[in-house]
Amino acid sequence: DIYQSAPGTWNNNSTRPTFQATASGVTILNVTTNGWTIENLVLDGTGQTNCYCLVIEAYTTIYNCLVKNWKIYGIGAGNSTENQVVKCELTGGTGGFAGIYSGSNQICIAYSYIHDNSCPGIVLGAMATILGNLIVNHSGYDGLQYAAPVQIIGNTFYNNTKNNCASTSSNAPALSCLITNNIFANAGNYGLTGGNGTGGGAGNGGTP
Repeated sequence: DIYQSAPGTWNNNSTRPTFQATASGVTILNVTTNGWTIENLVLDGTGQTNCYCLVIEAYTTIYNCLVKNWKIYGIGAGNSTENQVVKCELTGGTGGFAGIYSGSNQICIAYSYIHDNSCPGIVLGAMATILGNLIVNHSGYDGLQYAAPVQIIGNTFYNNTKNNCASTSSNAPALSCLITNNIFANAGNYGLTGGNGTGGGAGNGGTP
């Protein structure tokens, strides 16, 4: 069970090293070369202005990290490719940017808990894989923004007060998207949008 118990104790490990921002304009961990594995850390932006928790380059894996209280990005991948975020928790972000941002292709975000942020949970370029995540409670924003084509498989999207899952590609339905076995519930607008201003799924304001 990837969630272990209640979400509040998800992947909790009190022995993980904690790194905190103590001033504005800080990037807590800035990885400038390819091919890293980063695991079992707590990165806490402490609500500092213009704070990034983690910035990565290509071929990087982030595993079992708690990332919280950022003001720009929790995890920023820029235009780097072939990254993975696995079994991580991201929470407490503000500022309207994103919990996880990747502007380029081919990131995989799997079995992670992304919740209670005042910004989009995830903002992605094309050819991403979003697998088995819990993406909930994004106040005023989408849970996931994606560019097509994309694979979105086995996730739960709940109570994101804009859209649960929204495409930024105007012709997303024609671009070989695989969206299957997900739960879309209690969205402010649409559970799932195709990028052309219409939507469906289990959004309270959506059209079934």
